[in-house]
Amino acid sequence: MKRNKRIDKVGLILLGILLLCGMVIGWEIKGAVEDIPVNNSVALSYETTRVSFQNISQALNDNFSRATIICNHDKNYNLPNLSFFKIFLAEDDLDKSSFIEERFDCDDFAWALKGRSAEKGIPLAFAATSNPEIIDIDEPIIEPHAFNLFITIKEGELEFYVVEPQSDTINLIEDDFKEKISLILI
Repeated sequence: MKRNKRIDKVGLILLGILLLCGMVIGWEIKGAVEDIPVNNSVALSYETTRVSFQNISQALNDNFSRATIICNHDKNYNLPNLSFFKIFLAEDDLDKSSFIEERFDCDDFAWALKGRSAEKGIPLAFAATSNPEIIDIDEPIIEPHAFNLFITIKEGELEFYVVEPQSDTINLIEDDFKEKISLILI
């Protein structure tokens, strides 16, 4: 299948911008973790399944063949179950934040939720699509969309869920939507 060179260039530009934003956000989160005590009643007080970097990386590449995938190369990922993740989302108040176009919109919500979940020891990916489809509303849009990707293991198999950080909506990802994701950072 031929790839569109314009889309590849746009994707590389988007990737560069996101990596730069991620580095800045990562430094801010690191400082915040050192300076502000984390609520240890939630952090690591749940069962996880340890999955190696190689297995996560292979599963992402197998399931999201069109996406640019960037892993942070942790040796292992401790994946919580979906029930615990739902509790985390219910306790987190990010979904109460105001959506401000071009200032605190979908990509900012996704970065923020990724950071908040990391504080609790929950690996969560940042994901984006540049296709005219959005998950949580009835009207499709033409603009790109950013959201989170939650990975868990069920009956020995990795499962992928789309998480809308603006509304805390969680949906098992459909196979046809996997092809529309253009970027995953975990």
